[in-house]
Amino acid sequence: MIETLDSAFDDLPTHAAIVCVTGDHATPAFPDVIHSGDPVPFVVAGPGVRADGVEVFGESTCAEGIFGHLRGPDMMPVLLNAADRPLFLGSRPTPFDGADGYPALLDPL
Repeated sequence: MIETLDSAFDDLPTHAAIVCVTGDHATPAFPDVIHSGDPVPFVVAGPGVRADGVEVFGESTCAEGIFGHLRGPDMMPVLLNAADRPLFLGSRPTPFDGADGYPALLDPL
């Protein structure tokens, strides 16, 4: 299954959309636990997303990347910012017409 999912990543629309790959929880092999609060990898790709030097998808390697260690509540603000939708976070609009991120320039979701 992992190989099937891995091959699907080549077709993700990172040229036109923000794509995030992560996990909902870690599942350590030892001791006998089903779930844990351990960190999970988090990667974001898409137009305008700055690349870092991370080349392997894993807990420790992703933590060395540009996002470092994120808490769950911080993930959606990162994704909305990458999608140029910071106004959904309660940010104030740019005070002049034509500025980047001004609501009139954004396509509706």
